[in-house]
Amino acid sequence: MPVSYSTKCVAVSMFTCAVGLVCLSLSFFQQMNARCSRSTSAQSMATWTDNALADKNSSRNVSNRPDVVASPAPVPQQRIQDPQEDARRLAVADKERIPRHIHQYWNGPNPPHNLMRHCREMHADWNYTLWTPDTIRTMPRFHNMDLFENYGKGEINGQSDIMRFSVLREMGGIYLDADTLCLRRLDPFLRHGFFASYEAKDNIDAANPRSELVATGVIGGVAQHLLLVELTG
Repeated sequence: MPVSYSTKCVAVSMFTCAVGLVCLSLSFFQQMNARCSRSTSAQSMATWTDNALADKNSSRNVSNRPDVVASPAPVPQQRIQDPQEDARRLAVADKERIPRHIHQYWNGPNPPHNLMRHCREMHADWNYTLWTPDTIRTMPRFHNMDLFENYGKGEINGQSDIMRFSVLREMGGIYLDADTLCLRRLDPFLRHGFFASYEAKDNIDAANPRSELVATGVIGGVAQHLLLVELTG
């Protein structure tokens, strides 16, 4: 079949467009590959730089001192993870009852005596301990004492964050922040091996009643519960 001149021109034009698209695609992929290579190189360089700075900072205190021999940092011992054993221990702990023992902590003047007395009198048949820095130091076994002491030099509220987990791990019971107002007895929570409370969820008076933040101002557990062991490291 004869082909007209205009048809040949159209065919040539279409072929030229196709070649142009192929070239454009190749150019695009080449640019993307170059960008990825530069990004990877930059990331590798940043990682190398961070590691080099970390090594430099770690050795700064021992450089140029003949009486100090640098040694590698000790590798922390980690607990071997065994999901089946963890599940078994949790199941056993959850069947135990939390001891009827309230723990509170205060460091400094002007404790909220009225609130603390109210909770203590509401649970008059329970054991009660008000911990202080001095009594904490008499515990036979206290976890993270270095952190506890460091918080005592500045933000003393952090001391209660450390002590609550350690005391509950070793003794069991329920920890209450000193400014907690007890509205009813805590006996229903004793049947759980461990419990904590939402800070504001479903509380229509809270600023964010949909918040699912779990607070530790009221927290309880049996001694050596797996979660308390994990929290105290």
